[in-house]
Amino acid sequence: MTPTEQTSLLDTGSSSSIHAHHHHYHHQHPTTKTLHHQDSHSKHLGEDVPLYARPRQRQRWDDEQILPHVNWGDLFFDLFYVAAAYNLAMILKESTSLEGLLYFGCCYMAIIMIWYEKLAWDARFAPDDNIFHRLTELVHHVILGMAIQHVRPVSLMKYTCRG
Repeated sequence: MTPTEQTSLLDTGSSSSIHAHHHHYHHQHPTTKTLHHQDSHSKHLGEDVPLYARPRQRQRWDDEQILPHVNWGDLFFDLFYVAAAYNLAMILKESTSLEGLLYFGCCYMAIIMIWYEKLAWDARFAPDDNIFHRLTELVHHVILGMAIQHVRPVSLMKYTCRG
């Protein structure tokens, strides 16, 4: 990476490549540590919340591992997955046929992919608090809630024409 590219990355606020070309710790830019140690906290009442801000890379490969802070909201929404596991277990309990197993597998894959995509995003990025990312989180939880709500026993889903 040339010095010009490094300067342009610093000017744009990208934290993905702020380090020097030689990859030595003593060549790091002074703002690197603060960029990676900031947590994305919600703004206080009365503070301006921007419409959009680019998500920051959580940390670089050559940095010491920093464990992200877990907040109560994340723990609460993990209960959605507990509800999903319960509903999926009820499918297997009621219908041990091949049809029930296939239905379980399809519902399981849909919910696990929602979880995996969220996990992959959270592991890579630490979004700043802004309206766009708040709405994205809201949409994620609504989709997950609808998916969990519609996991029903095979006997109810088999004949959808019944009233």
